[in-house]
Amino acid sequence: MAEKNFINLETLAGGAFAEKLNEAFLQVAENIQDPNTDATAKRGITVNIKFAPNKTRQLVNTSISVNTKLVPAEAIDTQMIMGVDAKTKKLEVAEYNGLPSGQISLDEYLEEETEELPTSKPIDLRERIIPMDGRTAKA
Repeated sequence: MAEKNFINLETLAGGAFAEKLNEAFLQVAENIQDPNTDATAKRGITVNIKFAPNKTRQLVNTSISVNTKLVPAEAIDTQMIMGVDAKTKKLEVAEYNGLPSGQISLDEYLEEETEELPTSKPIDLRERIIPMDGRTAKA
């Protein structure tokens, strides 16, 4: 039986095989750490080595490929509002933020500190500022 001779994979194809395999490992590691991907989904690296010997079996053309199977980024869901402006006849598209068009959120007004109301005398609401638009009420 002939003595066995081993191939050093680190120097195979001038080091290109080791370089491709290391790059594939980095791609998988980055994909695992990407917060936009499914954390528990399986990833993979496939090494494919094809051998095409000549008729004398002494010369073998070899093709090496390294492929990764990564997890795609998860879809991002949102809602859009779209329609045609009745006046301009232009198509309008906007992301829906939970408020009907033309309305404002009261959240910003609820966070402001409100003054304590006096309890000893009647309140004249005619001079009070209306928080929605900043105008003063007139009687």
